[in-house]
Amino acid sequence: MEYVEIIILLILFFLSMIGYLFYQAIQTVKLKTELNNQKQQELIFKDYLSEINENQQNILDFKHDYQNMLSTLGSRINILNDQELLAAYNQIIDYMHPVVELINLDKTLRTLELLPGNLVKSLIISKIYKANQAAIALEVDILGRIEQFPISEITLARMIGILLDNAIDSCKEYHNQQIALGFVDYGNKSIDIIIENYINSSTTDINHWFSQGFTTKKSHQGRGLAIIKQIVSENDTIDIEIDHCKDKVQVTLMLGV
Repeated sequence: MEYVEIIILLILFFLSMIGYLFYQAIQTVKLKTELNNQKQQELIFKDYLSEINENQQNILDFKHDYQNMLSTLGSRINILNDQELLAAYNQIIDYMHPVVELINLDKTLRTLELLPGNLVKSLIISKIYKANQAAIALEVDILGRIEQFPISEITLARMIGILLDNAIDSCKEYHNQQIALGFVDYGNKSIDIIIENYINSSTTDINHWFSQGFTTKKSHQGRGLAIIKQIVSENDTIDIEIDHCKDKVQVTLMLGV
C-alpha cells in the first residue's frame, strides 16, 4: 500500500512538473513574440525617422516660402481693400494653420532623440498629429538625456497614451488649447513625466478620474483612467499625482519611486 502511495505521489509530481514546464514554455513564447513585435516596431520607426530627417530641409524651405507668399498676398489684398477676398484669405489661413504647425515637428523630433527606445517616441509623435488635427498645441520638453526608463516601455507607452488622449479631449472643450508634456530625469533611475493642460472645471471633477467607468470623453466607457490606476497599483516603481488649480490640471507619473 505504501508503495502505491509513493507511485501516486511521483506521478502527481511529474504531472505538476510537466504542467509547470508547459506554462513556462507558453510564457517564453509570448515574451519572444512581444520582443519580436517591439523590435519590428523599432525598425519601422527608425526608417520613419530617417525618412523624415532626409526631407526635413525641404519641409523647412517650403514653410519659409509659403509664409512669405502668404504675407505678400495678404499685403496685396489689404491694398485692394476687397472685404470678400480678405474674408476668403483669412479662412484659408485658419484652415492651413494646423498644417503649418505640423511643419514645426522637426524641432520636436530633435527633442525626442533625448529619450531611449522608439516606442514612446512613436506614440508621442502620433499624439502630436492627433492634437494638431484638433488645432491643439502639444509641446514636448525633456530636461537632459534619459538613458533608460525604469519600467517597461510598453507599459509606459500605454499610460502616456491614455493621459494624452484625455488631455486632448479636455482641451477640445476649453478655449486654451495647449498641452505640455515634460520629462525630468533625477538620476538613479528616477524620472518624472508631467502632462499639463487646461480643463473645464465646471464639468470635470478630478476626484473621480480614476474611478472605473468615469471618462473625460463623450460616448466612451471610461476604462482608460481605471487602467492607469490598475497599472500603478500593480507596480511598486510607479506612482501618480494630480494637481489641480483653477482651470489647469497637472498629472505627474513618477517612475522609479
